[in-house]
Amino acid sequence: MKGKVYIYKNEYPAELEKNTDYLRLHASLEPGHLRLTPSAIKRVCEQYTQITLELPLTTNDAYQQGKEVIQESFLLELFRHWTDKFHTTLIVNRIREESRSKLKAGKHVTSVQVWNEKSLTSAEKIARSYFRFLPVWTKHIIVSEKSKNVVRLSLFRIPLLELCEEKEKQMPEEVSSWVICGGLMTHHSQRNRGRLWFVRSGVKPGVIYAAITHYKPALPWFLYLSTQAALHHLVMHRFAAWRTSLTRSPFRRDW
Repeated sequence: MKGKVYIYKNEYPAELEKNTDYLRLHASLEPGHLRLTPSAIKRVCEQYTQITLELPLTTNDAYQQGKEVIQESFLLELFRHWTDKFHTTLIVNRIREESRSKLKAGKHVTSVQVWNEKSLTSAEKIARSYFRFLPVWTKHIIVSEKSKNVVRLSLFRIPLLELCEEKEKQMPEEVSSWVICGGLMTHHSQRNRGRLWFVRSGVKPGVIYAAITHYKPALPWFLYLSTQAALHHLVMHRFAAWRTSLTRSPFRRDW
């Protein structure tokens, strides 16, 4: 096991230390980059005894939907869950950002939403309730089909998205991760990069994060931004409101 690793978002880290490896959070798999996946985070926790996160931190995707503070909190929660599980030291180093990162992942998307619910429902069950919510909310225009650990979302029998649940060994129970592995709405060259996440906060009871990271849509970029991106934000907003109302009512059973 190595000593220390420093994870950052800009072209270059704010500081350099001896006997420290450096990884830039990014969708690509170029040397020195860290793609946000359960296996990658786990591997870093297994390889190093100390992880330093340079804040502010983002995924470096070209389109960032959601407040920066929420995105940063989501990323911190992910690393906290894994470092706690592997007993790895986590250090946060907040710097004064003078310029924004320019070398972003081309036409990739990160979207993060957050809500608070009065339940102890696991992240996996919250994820599965999302796939049940979609057909109900769309009046069954969108159909959700489940087969073992694969969920297919279809419109008039046309597969829009296919998501495969990740069953990574030693996955924290507060995290549910789904690979965006197919469907017409996923760019054919970028399948298996994007993730749909549902994460329970380990420091703020009841806080839930839902996010997509490193997703590359099949639609032309300008069309995606004006249609699918706005629709995704609306759907997640409605799902968050539904989860909140569901868990507040003493007469409604959690899905």
